[in-house]
Amino acid sequence: MSRWRSEALRWLPPRRAPAWQLYRAQQQWWALAPGAARAERAESLAAWAAAQAGSAVWLWLESSHVHHLPLPTELPLQGEAAVLDYARLQFAQYFGGAAAHWPLAAWQNGGQRHVWALSDAELVEIITHVGMNFLTNVLGKASRVEIDFPQVELALAA
Repeated sequence: MSRWRSEALRWLPPRRAPAWQLYRAQQQWWALAPGAARAERAESLAAWAAAQAGSAVWLWLESSHVHHLPLPTELPLQGEAAVLDYARLQFAQYFGGAAAHWPLAAWQNGGQRHVWALSDAELVEIITHVGMNFLTNVLGKASRVEIDFPQVELALAA
């Protein structure tokens, strides 16, 4: 596990159920099951979401899927709200009005401040599949769908 990932996980709030981790790298999706040592390639986000309906998940995206804005150190921006407001104006100026609604994440490395915005194509894909997964779960629970494959008894190995 890389140092930045272990540091990020240390600050994240604990979840009730172990979460899958999905990585988007080099135009492919990789899925790491809770407790697994190795990630497996997922055919697509849609296929993974259908197979793992109802699972908790953390999404990790490589930097090519986000827009990066390093902020000049001499800018007199006080607080995270001011940094995000400035970044939102910059993204809207360069990418148009739709960028004013992109989700932003501010971070700092030493004295240098940065802001990332999730790119619109990835955001649409993620929201679409999360929404489809949610609706599938709600409809399944509401209609009390009966599972049609045979039940298997588990036996402990001797």
